[in-house]
Amino acid sequence: MSKRFQYCLLLCSLSCSMAVAQNKIPDRLKVFIDCSNTPCDMTFIRTEINLVDFMLDQQAADVHILITEQNTGGGGSQFQFILFGQNAFNKSGDTIRFNSDPNATDFEIREQFISYLKMGLAPFVAKTKSAKDISIEMKSKDHVLTNNPDSLLVAKKDPWNYWVYRIGVNGSINADEVYKSSSFSGNFSATRITEYLKTGFDITGGKNKSTFEYEDANGTKEKFINKNNNYSFWHYLVKGINHHWSWGYEIIFSRETFSNNKNRSLLRTGIEYNIFPYKEVNTKRFTISYVADIRRNIYIDTTLYDKTKETLLGHSIKTNLSFNQKWGIVAFGTE
Repeated sequence: MSKRFQYCLLLCSLSCSMAVAQNKIPDRLKVFIDCSNTPCDMTFIRTEINLVDFMLDQQAADVHILITEQNTGGGGSQFQFILFGQNAFNKSGDTIRFNSDPNATDFEIREQFISYLKMGLAPFVAKTKSAKDISIEMKSKDHVLTNNPDSLLVAKKDPWNYWVYRIGVNGSINADEVYKSSSFSGNFSATRITEYLKTGFDITGGKNKSTFEYEDANGTKEKFINKNNNYSFWHYLVKGINHHWSWGYEIIFSRETFSNNKNRSLLRTGIEYNIFPYKEVNTKRFTISYVADIRRNIYIDTTLYDKTKETLLGHSIKTNLSFNQKWGIVAFGTE
């Protein structure tokens, strides 16, 4: 066989390989949306992202997107998109997270949701024939262009040092000819959550009063008055030791006349080990914890067990196992 013939065969082989590779490039990306623990507006998603095909069969999709949501200490939510590449994209994958503002409206959260979903899909769409139709804008609306590139790097510091404060007041009054009732309550809370520390304080109090007039067959009227009040102080702290260990405590002082509690004190502390790193808590968790507590109860009236006060000790071992994966959700716990 001549060298020229071998060279022709090699060129032919390369041309055929390139043609086959070109044919493997999909026209449009097939996507399966898996909203695990948060509602997804699929109508809005399909309207805003029409460059891909949304599938009902996860096996037929090129990308399986597992979407989870978790509340944050500031009152907002953290959304997580885990993108699993499949079929021709089985070697690709990514994870995207973003936090919503606690004061954001549903419209604003939905717009932010779509924006991050588009960013997650962009690298996959770039490998399809639909890439020519992509339009990308990478310009911040919050900065004005200057000759100094460092001017865009603005360090932001939280003026509240990660503390979030809430205050609330509730009240109601009802009345008719024979019955009157009033209820007033208020609460104040402060929480601070960082990567390795979570702490908070909560103070609540309330008063309830109801008056009922009863007239017997002889025309004698009797008035019954029922009063209840309650208050509580709650403080907790949870500190991460490392990516697997954490410890914490909580303290509660409370009074509730309706439940015969004149004073109740509770001190609880414990330690926890997570087999998986805490950063993966959205998708998998296997924790083992030991908790010990001491309670001191002082009652208004004598209880059924002839007690006016008592001190109780307790302890427990808890395990929690949960997986939130593309194949489904599994949760199991023991105590």
